[in-house]
Amino acid sequence: MPHLYQIIYCVIPALIIVGDNDVMTPLKCSNYLHERIKNSLLQTVKSAGHMVMLEQPLKVNSAIRKWIESTI
Repeated sequence: MPHLYQIIYCVIPALIIVGDNDVMTPLKCSNYLHERIKNSLLQTVKSAGHMVMLEQPLKVNSAIRKWIESTI
């Protein structure tokens, strides 16, 4: 992953959503991003894999809505 170290310079708010059963991009990858992006929020969606937005659309939409409301 070239230049991934530059993620620490991200200063805008970021929402990271991951399914708890994602085997393609496991939770540890999302944790890596969350730990390095200063204004990030990590949301883990239960009973979802890599296609979390298709598998749990209501939960994803709710997480996005709450995050937007909290950052405005």
